[in-house]
Amino acid sequence: MRIRFPSAENKGFTLIELLVVIAVIAILAGMLLPTLGRAKERARRSTCINNIRTFTMATIMYADDNEGWYPRASSVHPPYYATHTFRDVFNRDYSISREQFYCPSNRSWNRDDFWNEHQPAAVVMGYFYFAGEPNYEKNLAGRRGSISKPAFALKDSDNSHYKILWSDLNRKWVTWGRDDGNALTRGVNHTIKKGDAPEGGHHGYRDGHVAWVPGIKFIQRPKLKFGPWPEIYFHDR
Repeated sequence: MRIRFPSAENKGFTLIELLVVIAVIAILAGMLLPTLGRAKERARRSTCINNIRTFTMATIMYADDNEGWYPRASSVHPPYYATHTFRDVFNRDYSISREQFYCPSNRSWNRDDFWNEHQPAAVVMGYFYFAGEPNYEKNLAGRRGSISKPAFALKDSDNSHYKILWSDLNRKWVTWGRDDGNALTRGVNHTIKKGDAPEGGHHGYRDGHVAWVPGIKFIQRPKLKFGPWPEIYFHDR
């Protein structure tokens, strides 16, 4: 009886089989990559809402410790600017790290010049802060005459028109992005898939709760406008 062993010619894949395997892998990758991308964005949004919640609670605690007064971030700039003192109070006294000052979905805002000194004595945050600033009354856009004073709370006892303390970055400067065309430095933390409009934003309120607000609810008109440039958007409630 003769035993036959498979020859070397019968080993391995044929070209057609190899192409089929490659095609199957490509199809599976095409199915899995969007899912992985969505999972990563969900993780980033989870971090983002925790950042907003942390700032909201720290602001409430600050008012409790300072006779009801909310901290003042900056007297002349839009609400994503802050003084070094404001930054250091949250960074040092409330243990909020540099990373928490910026949304992970808009990570290029976390850069050295923004954190240290973007303009003289001013740093740039990756979120809006609205309370504690009387000069924002001068920048109200749209329904100025129908907005009761104070528009934003200076103290925790104020019956302010807007109940918001913090929100995601939703800034329009001619477009929803920036003039340099870099999507990672856009003025919106969470954009729609095309990247040319806000999908929504997390909002932190004076009573301590934080909520996600779809962009369609706040892009009807800006709430604040600084000269011919930055327009500031958030949910009107």
